[in-house]
Amino acid sequence: MRKEIICVGSGGQGIILGGYILAEAVGIYDGRNVANSERYGAAARGEVTVSEIVISDQEIDYPKITAADCMIALSQEGYDRYKHRLKKDGILIADLFYVKTFEHKNVYLIPFSEMVRDKTGREIGTNIAALGAFVRITKIVSDSAIKKAVKNRVPKGTEKSNLEILDIGLGYSP
Repeated sequence: MRKEIICVGSGGQGIILGGYILAEAVGIYDGRNVANSERYGAAARGEVTVSEIVISDQEIDYPKITAADCMIALSQEGYDRYKHRLKKDGILIADLFYVKTFEHKNVYLIPFSEMVRDKTGREIGTNIAALGAFVRITKIVSDSAIKKAVKNRVPKGTEKSNLEILDIGLGYSP
């Protein structure tokens, strides 16, 4: 089994951190092979940011995605720039507030930023809520693994609030 995931958004939305969290959850806590790489603009805040995660039960011979099984999109520009990397029948998990147009058919539009804003008063953590929904929708990663990785990777002192934000996504019912 080889699964390829691409996460796209704008610099400052936590796309890179989200990729690290997902890779740690899969590799360290769920014990599977994983490769993670990222790309971001020179002026990271506001530029399109990308994280690619390859998950496999076998040795990973090529660490980049060739055709993603799933895309998490937190910005329209990110989706537009990388939509060609998502398989035609791939799963698109997108923030309803920021992604308004899309070409794919297997789509979950979820108001992540609005849900996080309602809970915390800010959009910081939208990436974490999106990871929770990804786990719930795809079942590629265990709940316990993603919780451990979030707790380990988020800035110290924010673990409790980030785990609460993760629960927003984990509570999503497709």
